[in-house]
Amino acid sequence: MSAKQLLFRDDARVRIRKGVDVLADAVRITLGPRGRTVVLERDFGAPQIVNSGVIVAKSIELEDRFENMGAQLMREVASRTSDQAGDGTTTATVLAHAMIHRGLRYLAGGMNPMELKRGMEQAIEVVVAELRGMARPCADSQEIAHVASISANNDRSIGALLAQAIDKVGAATETELKERKVRVEDALHATRAAIDEGIVPGGGVALLRARRALRKLQGPSLDHDSGIRLVEQALEEPLRCIAANAGVEPSVVVQRVEDAAVQQHGFNAATLTYGDMLQMGVLDPAKVTRLALQNAGSIAALVLTTDCMIAKAPSPQQHGHEEGDPSLLPDF
Repeated sequence: MSAKQLLFRDDARVRIRKGVDVLADAVRITLGPRGRTVVLERDFGAPQIVNSGVIVAKSIELEDRFENMGAQLMREVASRTSDQAGDGTTTATVLAHAMIHRGLRYLAGGMNPMELKRGMEQAIEVVVAELRGMARPCADSQEIAHVASISANNDRSIGALLAQAIDKVGAATETELKERKVRVEDALHATRAAIDEGIVPGGGVALLRARRALRKLQGPSLDHDSGIRLVEQALEEPLRCIAANAGVEPSVVVQRVEDAAVQQHGFNAATLTYGDMLQMGVLDPAKVTRLALQNAGSIAALVLTTDCMIAKAPSPQQHGHEEGDPSLLPDF
């Protein structure tokens, strides 16, 4: 028989937030063409150097059981997006983190978590529709190469290779094209996603543009409307993160992109220039952007509606005997 430790409401959310923050902070630094690298310890041999958000997320385990549950919920965002789209894992993590952070502030102010969730779901539906309308078909091998290169961490040789392969052999050659390297797999999945649902301006621009559709959207109550605003604010976070990783002031970048009259106008972090993202070849598959947003919203809503956490209690040998603690209940 083992005892369980329980946390409720604010106590539970504080511990979730710590785990969410740890994982998101480790993953977000890899976003964009100037994203930083992460060094992972290995059981044998030299440390592994990676800049893949999903690999970083999967490597994180925290000692505190409750904080670890928060980290694992965030890891689920990356894993789910990777399984469905093969790319967009870091964007999904950044979006979820932003929604959770703002949502927890609203909850601390006494707002209803279920109303917040309904507002978030409504806002995400509107943004997804906006992204679908913004997308255009991936027209030629050059655009396929751009999509593949960005997903392969700006490796142009990989992008060109996949573009040629798909152009010559067709879209059913995943087995032949797949290599063991993560960058090649990311590029391959992103290319397929672009063929499936088209492309949108990359670098976080599509999400920033799509949020314009939320400005006139009003909820039936303050709490519901706050859920809408929560998503609206979170949609700028990927661009802010890309700018920060490039060493540029995020607020300035967001303002310049928002003020531009041309929908495709954005910030190219690889060259530190502004311009038409489509002409500069900074493209994202619409499917990847959509799934990143939907998965982020799903996990964020799950965290915000959590009122209780249950974990195995520490053994007396580890933390001393906690006799009389009402949060320790026997497991029958």
